[in-house]
Amino acid sequence: MPISIFVSRKKQRLYIRQNFEPLFDVPVTIAQPEAPLGTHVFTALEFTGPERSTLRWNVVSLPGEPPKRVRHVEERRDRYGRVRRREIEEERAGDAAPPQSPAQVLARIEIAAEVSEAIAQMIIPGSALIVSDQGLGDETGEGTDFDVVTR
Repeated sequence: MPISIFVSRKKQRLYIRQNFEPLFDVPVTIAQPEAPLGTHVFTALEFTGPERSTLRWNVVSLPGEPPKRVRHVEERRDRYGRVRRREIEEERAGDAAPPQSPAQVLARIEIAAEVSEAIAQMIIPGSALIVSDQGLGDETGEGTDFDVVTR
């Protein structure tokens, strides 16, 4: 049976399920944990190569949360002493990080060698790896696969 792997930046954990049942979860280290990853869903398609030991992957990526917009009112006095107000909407400085490629996101995730080896032994075509800024969705529970929250 294929496995499903979920990596949460929010929880700094990796979860593995097979046939809708949890197998295990372990801590992971994410470089620059304050920087968003976005959501990336990798799907193992087929074994390739002469020894049929390399997997071909497909990936769908969604950007992280958009920058926060802030509204404030600016007041100024004109040359006659009258107060002029105008509403200004702008992005908060530092919130607009450029989206990262799936390869850049994977490079930020550090998994213990023994966990990585265990995953390599279980992964087959049809398996999925989901990387998200969020934790497990509220609907992820007994008898379910991972519910991916994108906001």
